[in-house]
Amino acid sequence: MILELTMQNWVKHHNKTFNFKEGLNIIRGENEAGKSLIFEAIDFALHGSVALRLPVSMYPTNLQADLVFQIKGQVYWVRRTPKKATLYFGTGEDCDSYLLASGVKPVDAEIRKLLGYNRNVFMVSNYSSQDSIQYLSQMKPAERKRTIDNVVGLTAVEQVLIDRKNNLSALKKVEASFASRRVELPAELEVEYNPLFEEIIQTERKNIDKFNAIIAVQQSNQRQHLALDNSKPAPFELLNVDGLLSIGAHDVKHIRLKRQRLEVKTASLLKEYTDHCQSPVQRPDDVDLSALIEGLTISDVQSGKLKRQELVNKIAFFEKEIAKFPDISGEQYVPMSEIEAVAAQENLYKDWLEVQRLKEKGAITCNHCEGEVLLAIDHIQAHYSHVPEMVEKPLITSQELINKNKDLEHITQSVEDYKNQLAGFKNQLVDFDKTWYSEEALDEHVAALERETDYNCRLENFYVWADKELKLNQAVVEAEHELKEFNEQNHSDEALDKAEQAMANHVQNERNKQIMDQWQKSKDALEPFDAEALQQAQTELKVVEQSLQENTKWFEAWKEYFRLDQLFSEWNNNFALASHEVEQEKLAIDTLNTFKAKIKTTILPSVNAVASTWLYKMSEGKHFKITLTDDMAILVGDQPIEALSISGRALGHLSLRMALGQVLTNSVFPVFMADEIDASMRNNRAQAVLDSLTEMLNGSMKQIIMISHRELERIDNVIEV
Repeated sequence: MILELTMQNWVKHHNKTFNFKEGLNIIRGENEAGKSLIFEAIDFALHGSVALRLPVSMYPTNLQADLVFQIKGQVYWVRRTPKKATLYFGTGEDCDSYLLASGVKPVDAEIRKLLGYNRNVFMVSNYSSQDSIQYLSQMKPAERKRTIDNVVGLTAVEQVLIDRKNNLSALKKVEASFASRRVELPAELEVEYNPLFEEIIQTERKNIDKFNAIIAVQQSNQRQHLALDNSKPAPFELLNVDGLLSIGAHDVKHIRLKRQRLEVKTASLLKEYTDHCQSPVQRPDDVDLSALIEGLTISDVQSGKLKRQELVNKIAFFEKEIAKFPDISGEQYVPMSEIEAVAAQENLYKDWLEVQRLKEKGAITCNHCEGEVLLAIDHIQAHYSHVPEMVEKPLITSQELINKNKDLEHITQSVEDYKNQLAGFKNQLVDFDKTWYSEEALDEHVAALERETDYNCRLENFYVWADKELKLNQAVVEAEHELKEFNEQNHSDEALDKAEQAMANHVQNERNKQIMDQWQKSKDALEPFDAEALQQAQTELKVVEQSLQENTKWFEAWKEYFRLDQLFSEWNNNFALASHEVEQEKLAIDTLNTFKAKIKTTILPSVNAVASTWLYKMSEGKHFKITLTDDMAILVGDQPIEALSISGRALGHLSLRMALGQVLTNSVFPVFMADEIDASMRNNRAQAVLDSLTEMLNGSMKQIIMISHRELERIDNVIEV
């Protein structure tokens, strides 16, 4: 049975769980609500991407279906995505759950093993939709035969028959092969078989190993004695060790190195002192510093000169700027009365120009009254009677006179400001010259400073040279004293040379003695060489080797005899066994042919009988018999099913599928899923079909999951979508 389905990331069901019960489960909902997707998800969970109606690339990559189902009382849980699958025994939540398979192909194989059939059988016996109700009739006869044979078990039987026949052919070839490779019994041997052959040979081999070991030891001892005698060192004489000192070689080397370092040091200091004295530095004569001004540095002199130069530059700048202004000594300000008279003359000249314009025109618009004047002469007499007949144009305007006064005022004020600043800088220069030194005194002071600096530098060089001369002289004296004292306290180079030769002779004497002692120890440590034991072991080895050769010859001969005898026994047994297996295989083929005939004479009639019963009920007595023939043709009554109406064909195929499930698959997976198979039927026929489906629940069928919009009785579970 199907217990629970969880759909994630499906088009209509993003994260929904549907629970199913034993009995009749009805799925209801509006059109396009995703009712059929539930069946597609169940098929997908059991059989993988082959169940999807569209190419897998058109589905989300995170599409997932979790199905909890029951087979023969055991609960299983499968989780499947387009690329992954896992199958658990149990719900995956209880402690008794464990993983059965992981991966798409292993899970597919395990589910086929649990059901006992593949998806083609599932689509015939467990699932039917309005579109696929005629699934069987749409198959070609050969394909329909394979599907039905798979359901009833004929496919498996025929496969076993094929395997058995192939095995029989192979066994006959084996039998013929054994017959062509007949093995004869071997002839008896001249020497009687001794059961202690192997034990005697092993003992003789051990004795050979023992004698070989004795020979190897004695020969090794012989070679070692010869090699050591050949390597005996020649006698040696003791070398002279006179002049040997109480100090060691390391001390001699140390004395030589230290004396060498002291000699090098003394010679180096003496050379440096001589070179230094060859380039003497004289003490400088005193210089005249009377022109020095106390407390006045070169920086102060430069700063004072710079300050005086800045004052001189500023005086020159303002004198130059004052010279740029024009000479206005002969210019005078224009009186205000004169400016006002010029302004009155300008206004009178403007009125005279207006009078001349009015005389030239007849009727005009007056600029004063803004009225239309028809007689210009009257208007002139009324408004311009003060204007004489002739007015001269002023030579200069009042504004030009005003600007002239402003320019005179600006120049006068600017010259006055510059003269004031110029006077201030001149006063500063006079005050600075009163407190500062003369140029001559400053130049003499700078020269005295330079003489003082040069004198101090040459005096410093003299002191440095004299100090170094004193230190080098002292260092030479100390080095000569240290070398003399060292030579007085240590041996001379001649005594050291004699001591080194004596030490070398002593070392060589000790080495020669050590070599001789080592050779003697090696000689004493050697195992003794026994020539008599070596000869005896070689003689006994030859006797035992000859005996071993003879015994091994007959032992191998008897082994070959036993091998051939065993080959004959094995051939004889294998030939008899092959013949027996051929007969057994023939018997098995006969049994399978009998079982195949029994399937056709028992199971197919049972399917036909059950299908006829369902067809009679669903057709309301109109059709009473449907037959699935041996060549897998479908007859209703005596005519092919294709001759019936669409509704009749649908009932015929539905009855066969119900019968196949009831007779064969319901014992494993008693579930039937129907997707609106009654949608195109008349009400009375549709009701008969639904009644028949619910009646199946009284038999081996345990669960029906159905999409239907009709009102039904005995509904155990309603799933709203």
